[in-house]
Amino acid sequence: MGKNEGSNAWWAYFWLLVVLTGVGAWLIKDWDGGLDWGSGAIGLLGLWGYLRQRPVGWRWLWVLYLVLLTLHVVHAVGRCFLMPAPGQAMFAIAVVGGLVLVAPLFVALWRYVGHELLWRDGGAEA
Repeated sequence: MGKNEGSNAWWAYFWLLVVLTGVGAWLIKDWDGGLDWGSGAIGLLGLWGYLRQRPVGWRWLWVLYLVLLTLHVVHAVGRCFLMPAPGQAMFAIAVVGGLVLVAPLFVALWRYVGHELLWRDGGAEA
């Protein structure tokens, strides 16, 4: 793990996501929102594992999560361009804000999955 991992900035980001995930759980009104909340909660587990340098589950699970998260982001950005005009501006702002918020999670999970020594025993320890 490099200098920045586990730093105060990473932990501040983790707790920001915890708060936002908690608020999101409180505001859920449909199954689609529940799916987003569940996905975010799973991402928090991976971020926690990254910050603590502990395997959570199996490496292939996090590779799959990264693929699904990427597809989710591509879908959201695609909806920005395909959505009818009236709500498009607000949706576009939300997507850009979401991209800024999720970018550090992508970086952390990419590093987490790529940490060979952490996963050498196959994971599933936590």
